[in-house]
Amino acid sequence: MSRSASSTPDDPGQPESPTPSDPTQLVLRRAPRLSVFLIGGALLGVIAALILNGTQEPNPDFVEESALGFFMVTLAVPGLALGALAWLLVDRRSKKRARTVYAEPTTDYDNADFALGSTDLDELRRQSRERDAEQ
Repeated sequence: MSRSASSTPDDPGQPESPTPSDPTQLVLRRAPRLSVFLIGGALLGVIAALILNGTQEPNPDFVEESALGFFMVTLAVPGLALGALAWLLVDRRSKKRARTVYAEPTTDYDNADFALGSTDLDELRRQSRERDAEQ
């Protein structure tokens, strides 16, 4: 798929000019991955089960492996819950650090990858008004 401008039917030699539009306001933030926190919490529960099973005296009524499996399931679920809680706290913190950027359509693809802050946007609008006044 090419990125060249298409021609208008009236004048086939002239490329189509981009439609002027206001920049789009976007919120940019780094969001944590939920799966990492859930897996980490479950692994902590499994490690706690291994430690708990290793420190307990063996019960003659149960096989040691069945007790380990019971502890793993019993402690992995609270580990998942703690992982989810940790994710919520980190996600809330990432929302506080979110910033606003502005995006604007362009046909100059070589210089398109940059972000504008609100002061940059005001400067861009001023320059655009000056260019329009000169024409």
